[in-house]
Amino acid sequence: EEDEPSVIPPDELVPLANFFHQSVKRHKLVAKEFALTPKEVDVLEFLAEGRSALDIAAKENVSPRAIELRLQSVRKKLRASNSVEAVHKATAYAILPRA
Repeated sequence: EEDEPSVIPPDELVPLANFFHQSVKRHKLVAKEFALTPKEVDVLEFLAEGRSALDIAAKENVSPRAIELRLQSVRKKLRASNSVEAVHKATAYAILPRA
């Protein structure tokens, strides 16, 4: 008789997944792997809030071009084809908090 692998009920998995996600984010493990700078993470956070590059530039007191360059760098590092995909990946990889 073979031992069957134990199965964790889904209602117990959610708190564990949230704990894991927060631990990874707290220690910035994934962001370090992608070599994202703090300013790049900030831009991702602003994008996730629905802000435009122009809004972000005004808030950060830099040119819109500077924000576009940061976004370009983020997309390249995360291998995202656009900013929406970059935000999605950043959330999935625990770089940004889950909604």
